[in-house]
Amino acid sequence: MPSLNLLSAGAAQSVAEKIADRFTSETGCEVTAAYGAVGAMHARVVGGEPVDVVILSGQLIDDLLASGHLAPGSRHDLGTVGTGVAVRAGTHCVMPLLARFGVTATCRASFALYNTREEIDALARGLIKAQEFFA
Repeated sequence: MPSLNLLSAGAAQSVAEKIADRFTSETGCEVTAAYGAVGAMHARVVGGEPVDVVILSGQLIDDLLASGHLAPGSRHDLGTVGTGVAVRAGTHCVMPLLARFGVTATCRASFALYNTREEIDALARGLIKAQEFFA
């Protein structure tokens, strides 16, 4: 039985699995799929992993096309993904400082050793979009 290799962003896993199931039932071609963080999937393609279909963000697809890792003209947008922000309820331990500056609300990001550069960049992009939205 022929096989198709798919690398996909974890956020698209539900949709990708439905498409893969339908593709298999209509063609008889088995789909071998891997899902994960977009940066990790991008790195696997750049690293030379054999792949037939890639589902990632538009920017990463463009990067892979520009670097010759994907066939020219093969990009097809499946949908649009919005950026969401969730903020913990409650206050920080700096309430006296906030009162001193007359600030009633803040949003704080916490980082740890396991955060990746891609996650930090995504946070920065999200903050810029939020600032533009509320400006």
